[in-house]
Amino acid sequence: MTAQRAGTRRVPSGVRTLLATIGLLLLLTGLAGAQRARTLADKDDSRSAVDIKSARGVHDRGNDRLAHLIRFHGPISPRNFRNAVQKHGPPGSVCVNIWTRRKPWEASPNYDVCVTADRNRARLLASVSRHGPKGGVRRIGNASAQLTTPRRLSIRFDPDLIRRPGRYRWSAHVTTFERGCTRRGCQDVAPRRGRSARTKLGAPAL
Repeated sequence: MTAQRAGTRRVPSGVRTLLATIGLLLLLTGLAGAQRARTLADKDDSRSAVDIKSARGVHDRGNDRLAHLIRFHGPISPRNFRNAVQKHGPPGSVCVNIWTRRKPWEASPNYDVCVTADRNRARLLASVSRHGPKGGVRRIGNASAQLTTPRRLSIRFDPDLIRRPGRYRWSAHVTTFERGCTRRGCQDVAPRRGRSARTKLGAPAL
């Protein structure tokens, strides 16, 4: 018998066309999702190293968590949240101010999600607080905060902690007390003061 030479299997042209069409649809779907969660850009406009470059808020339906992703112009670490201005002063923080019923900037936020560092400036801590009508602030739950890269902070929390609204308005606010800052701290806000962004919640994935 004459041995047959093994040939390379070719994918039929019809199958190749179908795979290409599926890939294109997936790509378009991903782009549409990214457009709904618009990224807000911010200038290099703070004396602090914790200077916001962009901010974005999304509802991660797969894990049913609200996620706020904040990028910075330069690398940061938990040590940037120490108070180098006052020995016993408050630490620095990155907060997401959330308005679910009140008008943004015309009243205090209904909630905030704030990130700071532990006493040893070794790791980040995050929590959710509710603002009362008379100015009181009460911590109501935990959030997670992680520097996924030295310039990218991911903040995640359960939407039930803010009573799962259909949508909410928010802004990101940084306060740090690094050398060169005043006692009131170096401030950075995204979007700029008087403006806010909107995040819409969807039904959790089954």
